[in-house]
Amino acid sequence: MAIQRLTALWALAESGLGGLLHAIKLPFTGLIIGSIAILIISLISHYSKNDWKTMMGALLLVLIIKITVSPHAQITAFIAVGFQGVFGYLCYRLLPFQLAAFVFSIVALLESAFQKIIVLTLLFGSELWEAIDTTGEWVIQKMNPLFEVSSSQLLIGIYGGIYFIGAILLGALILQLTPYLENKNPQDIPEIIIPTSAVKQNSKNSTSKKFRKHLILILAFAAVMIFGFMQGTESGWYLLIRTLFFLAIYFIIVAPILLHLLKNFLSKKQQKLGEELAHIFDLIPYLRTIISLAWKEAAQFSWLRRWKEFFFRTILYALYFKKEG
Repeated sequence: MAIQRLTALWALAESGLGGLLHAIKLPFTGLIIGSIAILIISLISHYSKNDWKTMMGALLLVLIIKITVSPHAQITAFIAVGFQGVFGYLCYRLLPFQLAAFVFSIVALLESAFQKIIVLTLLFGSELWEAIDTTGEWVIQKMNPLFEVSSSQLLIGIYGGIYFIGAILLGALILQLTPYLENKNPQDIPEIIIPTSAVKQNSKNSTSKKFRKHLILILAFAAVMIFGFMQGTESGWYLLIRTLFFLAIYFIIVAPILLHLLKNFLSKKQQKLGEELAHIFDLIPYLRTIISLAWKEAAQFSWLRRWKEFFFRTILYALYFKKEG
């Protein structure tokens, strides 16, 4: 039961939690979703005694649900989920739990962060970072920095630093959460019964959400084009043609082929996991309600304590809630 509910919570985090977190106005949504996934993978490893079959079964269910709910998601999103699932298993298999919690959190969150940077570099080339350097040069000069650092290096450093600090806090949270759950006596936990009428159903992505999803690509494209034409008409047209070529190769050929292969693979697995998938889909709307409840209850605490209470209550309620009737 615990594994099934944790798997459903992981699937929700990967397939539909972003919109809910935006609705309750949580900052750094991407970092939070990644942290929740890593936290849940750690708990699945803990409860299953790091059983390969159990963990890979949970990963397959999450990927199937993600591709069902978000069939047009980029292939990089599925690669990140697969990496987290497999790397989490290896960490907890090869390292002591305390050390694995930190190694897994740091590597998985940094992979998620820098995957975006690598993709942007492949699509737009070094000119993207040169454009950022040129744009931010006057800011750096005004600040009179002690160290010579480019705007792009500063931006990447701050971006990676936020994820690194988040990973350290997440590792500490994992080490606190496992004994917290083990020491909880189910009889001492207030009965949580969720009426069917209170369940929040998934909503479709709006046009504005789809636009925000591609905002980084739009800004990167604009930055490269402005930088290119500032260097001269010939350079501008060269960068325009080259950038459009790489964008077309990625979005029209590479990504669709990889996504098609993944869909075929998951489709074969889905036929064998029909009953388990039905249970997971049934749980997801209840878990969305639990997340909203946990955040409202955690709002009474100070900032850092609020996040801890939010994570702890979400997991605790997910494991022990009951459906009405």
